[in-house]
Amino acid sequence: MSFFYEIIKWETSALRIGLNYVHHSNGHVKLPNQGFNSFMVGISYENKYNREGYFSGKESSPKLYVKNSYNYFSARFGIGQNTLSLVYNDKKEVYSLALSYGKVVNKTYKFGFGMYYRMYEHYYDYIKNEGEIVLENYPLFLENPFGYATNFGFFGSGELLLNHFGVEFEMGLNVYKPFYKVDWILNKGYNYIEYNDGDPYIVALPGELDWYYELKRSVSSRLGLKYFFVGTQKTPEHNFYIAAHINANLGQADFSELSLGYVYGFNYKK
Repeated sequence: MSFFYEIIKWETSALRIGLNYVHHSNGHVKLPNQGFNSFMVGISYENKYNREGYFSGKESSPKLYVKNSYNYFSARFGIGQNTLSLVYNDKKEVYSLALSYGKVVNKTYKFGFGMYYRMYEHYYDYIKNEGEIVLENYPLFLENPFGYATNFGFFGSGELLLNHFGVEFEMGLNVYKPFYKVDWILNKGYNYIEYNDGDPYIVALPGELDWYYELKRSVSSRLGLKYFFVGTQKTPEHNFYIAAHINANLGQADFSELSLGYVYGFNYKK
């Protein structure tokens, strides 16, 4: 994903500064997951000689510079997959719902904020099956396995609309994600293999709930690609999309997700 800002503008060109972000992982659907995040800052020069009317001597069409905007409400439902730890390394579902509100400028730049709700099947099963860490440290979870397997939070989003396609990035704040402390203990401890009658098994020593845990528990992020059934350049009042996203805790993959969404546009201004 790339973002650019024009720092110096001329009539036919511009000097831009850009920020590029690259994430690579398997989406946390199998462990070990050797992923990486990369940020790059650069400066580029944009040549605008191919603007319509430049070589003909005619003025550029004013339509290129007309600013317009509209507001939107959006709702989505998603189904994702992830794995819990090296010991619980099978794929299970993550179900999510989200509502958002925002603004689209020039049919291209989309900004919004909203709330999300998620339910992790791995978390639910670990509690329901009376996992060791829950029994020893968080027996309260046993009273409501479904409730303690859920996640609720708020997010802000930015999206680049390319007619039928959209590239979206979100940053969020987890208000409620109680089971993540168990997730952290399972994954950030030390794992080693022992043998019992020749059969290998994994021994896991728990991790500590330090300041980095608090940061990753609190900050969520989301990056993905959308396909809109109606091109956004037509500014439809009603639109649907399908999407594929990687959801993360801070910058580490949490789960991979496919979703179906609805967008209602209103308050069109030119």
